Amino acid sequence: MKIKIQQADVPNKNNRIYPKHLLEKISEEWTKTFIVERRAFVCKKSIIDSDNNCCGCVNLKDVVGIVKNIGVEDDWLIADVECLPDIPSAKKLFLLLENGYASVRMSGISSLNISQNGNYVVADDYELISLIITENPA
Repeated sequence: MKIKIQQADVPNKNNRIYPKHLLEKISEEWTKTFIVERRAFVCKKSIIDSDNNCCGCVNLKDVVGIVKNIGVEDDWLIADVECLPDIPSAKKLFLLLENGYASVRMSGISSLNISQNGNYVVADDYELISLIITENPA
């Protein structure tokens, strides 16, 4: 299933802007490493720990899908994701995705720069950790 993840160069609901060159860099890095090694995961939970900090790692019990391909098309980061059929919650979550009741967002680590109009521009040090299924898209 192909899913739009993040539009380039416009503020998302978190008031963050992901420059197009950064989305292209993310997709190239993930393709060369995580996708080739089949470690590009779609998770049912964020990588945020109990203290609301990004822990920078995926808990494998939260994995419900695999990213088969990722790239930038028409200013959107788009991922081709596959459900892991042997995980009971995965089928339900992917059904929600298919019917438009859920979306997929990026979960990663980065510094932010504040633009003149108050938006946060995600810096080039962004590291994509996983994609997460959520009812609240960014």
